[in-house]
Amino acid sequence: MDEAMELEARGGRWAPWLFLDDPGGDPPAAAPPAAGGDAGAAAIDKGPPAAAESAEATAELEDLRATHDAALARVRELEQRLGERERQLGERDQQVSQQAAQLQAAQQQALVSHRAALVAQHGATAVPELIAGATIADLDASVAPAKAAFSRATEAARAALQAQQVPVGNPARGAAQAAALESGSALSKIAAGLSQS
Repeated sequence: MDEAMELEARGGRWAPWLFLDDPGGDPPAAAPPAAGGDAGAAAIDKGPPAAAESAEATAELEDLRATHDAALARVRELEQRLGERERQLGERDQQVSQQAAQLQAAQQQALVSHRAALVAQHGATAVPELIAGATIADLDASVAPAKAAFSRATEAARAALQAQQVPVGNPARGAAQAAALESGSALSKIAAGLSQS
């Protein structure tokens, strides 16, 4: 029997007698198998290689455990760093929001102050209600239309006043009317006054 076939027939286990020069493939008489027949041979076959395989498997298992523990420690470290970065980003977002609110309040205050300055400067020649805008440039640009509206309103008021005829003073009294009032009684003076109105 061929040595490879013999090895295969024994389940791929190592058998030291397969490598002896005996052409029959049987174990030599000097090295008989232990008592118990095939069971003893199986025990010899499993001996040293099984212990070596077990040691290799144990070493490999320990290596895998060490690799796993190292990977787990690295994951925990990265999770901790990620949590720290997220906390820092949250703080920065809060700071940015606060600064944006402060900036918006400052811009609004600047608009109110600039509008008040424009109204004080041009209030006598412009309509204050028309000086308005969402930006400083809009406020500056609204001054010209406010002045134009004031000029139109002033011209319209002047034209309306000129169209009205207001008497300069009391109309002159006639001589007869004046004499009657001076010589008349109080009652006649009242009656004359009521008749004129």
